Amino acid sequence: MTEPSVHSIRPVAAYLRLAGLSVAMLAVALVVGYWPTRAVAGPDGVTAMLLGGAIALLSALAGLIPPILSLQSRPRDFHNAMLMGMAVRFALTIALTVAAVFSGLLARRPLIVWIVIGYLVLLAVDTAGVVWLAKRSGRAGA
Repeated sequence: MTEPSVHSIRPVAAYLRLAGLSVAMLAVALVVGYWPTRAVAGPDGVTAMLLGGAIALLSALAGLIPPILSLQSRPRDFHNAMLMGMAVRFALTIALTVAAVFSGLLARRPLIVWIVIGYLVLLAVDTAGVVWLAKRSGRAGA
């Protein structure tokens, strides 16, 4: 059986697969953190936890777009797209965090803690997923 070529990886399918994995892993983190967050910060902390997870997820999903779209590009363009994806993720996370914190609608500490937790969990998941796609498309070591 031959290895899949660069052209056999469909960007939409790859994005949906990684997005589903990201949602699942974030859901696990939120379920694990529900009781500690509720015990420490109360019901307002749980609301902040959910918004923090949503901010991390939205940023992660936006950051996946550049590398997924560049799967069929030259290796140099693919590497640049991976860096662009990290920049998009970071910039969007900062912008949404600043907006959420300065809105004053939610408890700040649990919000920031859960943005960081979600960011790190999803960064690990998405990095592993993009590396897997790069290997699958024949870009390992490229």
